[in-house]
Amino acid sequence: MIEFVIKIVKIVVAVAEEAWYYIRASARKVFDDDILFLASGLAFNGILTMVALLLLAAAAFGWFLNSSTAGVAQMNDILNAIFPQQPFATDIRDSILNFVTDIIAYRRSIGVVGVLVLLWTATSLFDALRSVLHRVYALKRKFSLLRSFAHDIGFVAIALVLFVASNLSVWFFTLLEHFAMKIPAIRSFMVPGLNQTIPTIVIVLLTTVMFYIVYRYMTDTKPPRTAAIISTLTTTVLWVVSGKLFGLYLTHVSAIGKIFGGYAFLLVIMFWIYYSSIVFVFGGIVGQVYWERRKWREEQHGGVAEPAVHHHRKPLRRSTTKR
Repeated sequence: MIEFVIKIVKIVVAVAEEAWYYIRASARKVFDDDILFLASGLAFNGILTMVALLLLAAAAFGWFLNSSTAGVAQMNDILNAIFPQQPFATDIRDSILNFVTDIIAYRRSIGVVGVLVLLWTATSLFDALRSVLHRVYALKRKFSLLRSFAHDIGFVAIALVLFVASNLSVWFFTLLEHFAMKIPAIRSFMVPGLNQTIPTIVIVLLTTVMFYIVYRYMTDTKPPRTAAIISTLTTTVLWVVSGKLFGLYLTHVSAIGKIFGGYAFLLVIMFWIYYSSIVFVFGGIVGQVYWERRKWREEQHGGVAEPAVHHHRKPLRRSTTKR
């Protein structure tokens, strides 16, 4: 019995020492790598990418209105209901109508510009991600400019596929629930809120896959698989939990909507992009701390550690000097 208690105490002490090492090493690396500066660069590129997505959304909105005369009529009815028949309100309504008319007229050019701008901003975002991970993992660049650009294009394609897959999953489960509610035999087995839980789980899983791909394959030299997994799990957990807490704060505590009105949405989006950038960099730091810890342990046991940067060392020559 005493031996069992001693083993439990040793395990608890070992876990506590390991946790204290990760906390201390991560905190030191947060300050050494200047996490706020790195996150600012990522957030800036993320906001530029959002601008490109807004251009594409405007082009899609123009195509939709151009293909549906009923949609234009409904939009006119909505604007007439929102804005009273007063000179100032009428000017605002006319400005919105002129803006929408321009979107419909130039929808094709807006779409082309949006695609080009998205391609530029998205590749810049992934290049910034690579630079940040090189800084965090203490790696050096190996790829040429053209190869790096092709690498970024590939990641843009992967991100697009995962984005489409997440949206299709939401659409699929919504459609499945719609048909299931029409069948009495299946309706009784439907769990309330299932249509929201399953798509959320799918989106989190796809986001986790994207994080792992970035941490593992974004850099010119691949980090260990375990380090990438630890970075992915750290980022995913912090991102999901903080997202829930931030949503509760905005819903029950914050008065940002009353203060900033319609601009509150833009402020929330910019803050969330910046915070997500901080979480991403911190996840990479935790993975790097594990990598350093593993190399130290392998050196202690006489193993060969996987180097952060592969150096070619010359073999040691035996001294021929006579004593």
